[in-house]
Amino acid sequence: MWILMMNNEKRFFVLIVFLLLLGVMPSVSQSDTLRGFPQIKTKPLFLSEEPLNIIVEANFKELKKDLDLERPYHPATLKHINGKDTIVFHIKLKTRGNFRLKCENCDFPPLKFNFDKDSVHNTVFEGQNKLKLVTHCRDKSERLQACTIKEYLAYKSYNLISEVSFNVRLVNITYLDTGDENNALRKIAFFIEDKDDMASRNGMDEMKVANIHQLNTDYFRMAELALFQYMIGNTDWSVPKLHNIILLKKATHSPPVAVPYDFDWAGLVNAPYAKPAPQVDAVNVKQRVYRGYKRPLEEMEKPIRKFIEAKSSVIDLFIDFEYLELKEKQKCLKYINEFYQVIESKPAVRREIVNAARTK
Repeated sequence: MWILMMNNEKRFFVLIVFLLLLGVMPSVSQSDTLRGFPQIKTKPLFLSEEPLNIIVEANFKELKKDLDLERPYHPATLKHINGKDTIVFHIKLKTRGNFRLKCENCDFPPLKFNFDKDSVHNTVFEGQNKLKLVTHCRDKSERLQACTIKEYLAYKSYNLISEVSFNVRLVNITYLDTGDENNALRKIAFFIEDKDDMASRNGMDEMKVANIHQLNTDYFRMAELALFQYMIGNTDWSVPKLHNIILLKKATHSPPVAVPYDFDWAGLVNAPYAKPAPQVDAVNVKQRVYRGYKRPLEEMEKPIRKFIEAKSSVIDLFIDFEYLELKEKQKCLKYINEFYQVIESKPAVRREIVNAARTK
């Protein structure tokens, strides 16, 4: 009765103390703070780190002609090879993207897969409907194949920093072109988690509103995102323009969380077609430019500490990854170590991040 007579603030404090004395106060994890919309579990496709082995058969000769804004789906067959078993799916494919869709930039387009939900029960694709596949850029370029792999590792690196990030799954894929019977192309690609699934997995929903300033998003996570983009040398993103960024929201009136994607223009990837964003003063994409907004040094210490705690995991990710050649692996490790040399030094943080941050 005496608790009911208190105001709300005092009542809440007494309740917390009471629960602590009883030893029943629940622990609050980082993921708990993100709960808002109903959460879903990670779907089977993204539960394993093992590369998926698939064969995709379609008329790629015709599909590659689809360059307009309205791009139709084409019938295709996907075969998932799992040991001695092969599961066949009848799917639809279409081209996607803009820059890489142009033949002067790439000769093989990024793809979107469309699954029939009723046909994927009890398979690795269960729960999937539409999935983006990040493909190679040119059929005969080993350098560009390495770029695909490095972009995959960029996504995996961000997974180590933030759970509010896109899952990816590596794919060993054979393309069989029904428009050219002699054309069998074997490449490495990767699937990207559907954005609605990524949002729901974190108890959130997509917020389709442009012109939101960086500083009006979740403060700590925005610092994480800006530091990550600086780590991989990526300037090709914008929160207000929703360029390579999606915004997520909780059911409450808390600020939105920005989530990055598309890292092929990053210095870590170092694709031959990539250029720095026109707004920055950089010679090439390997030159890092911090694109977060200005914050006091003490406010950068917490997100920087998170990157330092993840350092060994990020380094091991590249060291242990067998699909990247040693020479490319060494370049990536050198580039990442240069980032850590900056954030492990307060004078360097002040010079390269705090003082170099955006003010407008």
